[in-house]
Amino acid sequence: MRTLSAAELLLLLLLGLVLFLGIGTHPLAAAILAAVLAAWLLTIPGTPLSPRKWLWLTLGILAGLVVFLGGFLAAPSETAWRQTALNLGLDLWTGANPQPLASLIALFALVPVLLWWLRLQSLQWTVGEMRSLIRGLAALIFLFCLSALVLNALGWRPPWSQQVHMTSWFPNRNQTGIVAASGFVLWLGIATSGRTSWAGRLYYGLGSFVPAAAMFMTSSRGAAIGAALGICFLAVFRIRQTGRRGLFIRLFPAVICTLLVGFLLFGGVTRDRVFEQIGITVQGPVMEEKTVVTGDFRMAIYQDSWRLIRDHFWLGLGPGNFPYVFEQYRDASQSTVGVIHPESDLLWWAAEWGVPATLLLLGVLGFFIWRFRPAMAPPKQSIAFPGVAFAALLPFLWHLLVDVSAHRIGTVFLALFLCRLAEAGGRKELAEEHGGNHAPPDARPALRYFVRAGYLTVCLACIALSLAFHRQWLPSPDTARSLSTPSATYPLEWEPHLRHGLHLVAEDPTAARAYFRRARFLAKMDPEVPLVEGLALFPHAPGPALAAFRTALQRSPDPRNIFRRVMRLTRGNPGFSRRLHLLGKENSQWLQAFWEFAPREYFLEAEGSGADAFRADWEKLRPEGRQLLLRRLNRFQLFTRTLALVKQADASGEIDAFWQERVLALAEMGEEGEAVEWFRRAVPSVSILTAGVREDSTYLSGSADLRSLQASFLQQPDNLVMGMHLIRLLSANGNWEAVRRVGNRFAEANDPPAEFYLLRFHAMYALGDQEGGLSAARAYLKKLE
Repeated sequence: MRTLSAAELLLLLLLGLVLFLGIGTHPLAAAILAAVLAAWLLTIPGTPLSPRKWLWLTLGILAGLVVFLGGFLAAPSETAWRQTALNLGLDLWTGANPQPLASLIALFALVPVLLWWLRLQSLQWTVGEMRSLIRGLAALIFLFCLSALVLNALGWRPPWSQQVHMTSWFPNRNQTGIVAASGFVLWLGIATSGRTSWAGRLYYGLGSFVPAAAMFMTSSRGAAIGAALGICFLAVFRIRQTGRRGLFIRLFPAVICTLLVGFLLFGGVTRDRVFEQIGITVQGPVMEEKTVVTGDFRMAIYQDSWRLIRDHFWLGLGPGNFPYVFEQYRDASQSTVGVIHPESDLLWWAAEWGVPATLLLLGVLGFFIWRFRPAMAPPKQSIAFPGVAFAALLPFLWHLLVDVSAHRIGTVFLALFLCRLAEAGGRKELAEEHGGNHAPPDARPALRYFVRAGYLTVCLACIALSLAFHRQWLPSPDTARSLSTPSATYPLEWEPHLRHGLHLVAEDPTAARAYFRRARFLAKMDPEVPLVEGLALFPHAPGPALAAFRTALQRSPDPRNIFRRVMRLTRGNPGFSRRLHLLGKENSQWLQAFWEFAPREYFLEAEGSGADAFRADWEKLRPEGRQLLLRRLNRFQLFTRTLALVKQADASGEIDAFWQERVLALAEMGEEGEAVEWFRRAVPSVSILTAGVREDSTYLSGSADLRSLQASFLQQPDNLVMGMHLIRLLSANGNWEAVRRVGNRFAEANDPPAEFYLLRFHAMYALGDQEGGLSAARAYLKKLE
């Protein structure tokens, strides 16, 4: 087996660096990577591209520029969100693209991708070099997956993926999953290739379980399905290549069955999610909720994304603008969960570049697949590796439909590398093992100088851009969020509007409200924005603050959090509490949250205004809200009001619903006898509590055994099991005086369970000790809290 050359090692080293650093689309990372690639192409140009290739490349770049610049010049579509934005004073571009400068910054991510493609196109390989590169790539992905498994077992995560529930070299687990899926197919493809020995097949077959385990660890259903597609293609490809169906058809089911068993045993969350998708319920590990996008929610995002695409059909929104505008189209996907992409690369391209440009891109992908057709013919076993590369590319192509791996530089670099390896075999570019011809195609000297000048320009420009982003002379999406004033580059970023409004609210509340309205409009689903607005406006403009609180409540699924924070700020202001009370009446959940956090002063004020203050709310509250109101009334010693509301419940047939609050209120008002009777009516009887205790095999119920048990208890009063059994046995025999005596000793030495206080209550009731019974009842109710 030949070793990798220095050029091949450098190629794999750069790809590995991009994968292990999880490079996404941040402009600073893209600029640095583009500068490195431009310098590499400038110093080691490789085989120059033919004029025909340069022509197609130039036409492709011009087509992209036409679409991009069209967004600057074309008239914007008359959409409701844009009209509202203009009415609020947002400084949008007059063309179809609302943030052209933000789109220009987003385009920086395409520069290293283009340069990587040029680097790959400038290389020519023999069959031996092809095998070495694919084996080297397989080893690289093996290390990638093995390190992810080891670090996940150790609980360590890279700083840029702290929000992911498992170790991922990318900020999103699905990207790690798709790399692992490609590696899995690659290792399995090498194991089944025609030039691999039996020892090699065993080695690569067993080694494929490492990327498979990493793929399962990510719990990515898309990666698992993509890997399955790649394996199926391998079967078809090898049959077409060799024409020997017998041996392969016998081995292939064995491989599939082994993988299926591994998936069922070690699939973890991925297995459970796949089963859930097909309607099988499995009890398994639980993922963090924020990392999971359910099927229903994904379909809701697709539905809303299509509405956005329909309104921006021809030119789209422009690169980088989807997360800013999608909030205005969230109908089916209404939720406080933020959405930064449409869960599909195709939909993302259609939304930002327009449908015609997306169809053109799909045509390019189709053209590549069509050019791969010659590799499916059965000329020689020695060129099976391009088909293996194409099979490893299929998980990425599948992921274009259900996720956004094409918007990560790292995964795109891997996909382009596999694409180039497959393309070389499909176009029969591979030279023979001996006598290979690496002569460059005929290219004009003027074109070479022009290309090198372009590489130098790109290199210097990207170095300048890196310095600009590092010094924050140019804003990136991350730096724009931390600005204290709205940015002309990102006028649709809501955080600077909110921050600037907070800065102005003390000196000019009217101007601040204008910025707050913009932030509230741009963050359409976020309840925190209007809540912060209301908290800031309250000392200066209580009326607008109340309107902001209403918006926060309408957006939030948890009104308790809103009322808790608002009540904390407005404590000591009964006038505003009354306005919040009126706001709470608009919704039963809001009303319950209001009474849960309303201060004692407001309860006393409502009590002073008469019974109607509570009676009207009682009718609107649900049972849990009514119980909460009664408990707070008891807490503030408004027992008369508690009993009045309980009698109102009796009139509506809820006579036993609030017995705990009734008992406490009656006890505090001195109605001990009535309180004891209500408690006795509500709790289980002695016969129910001691059912079966006489047949207990641990102790017999004879008098000798009782005396022995009592003597043992005196020796070990802290024995919880023995003490409870003794008390149950005495209660079953009706020996109430012994229950009281033993219970006193037992309670001193233990923290008794709630059942003990029930038995103690029944003993006190039987002995006529009303005060003792009431004390036991209170202790029991306290245990229930």
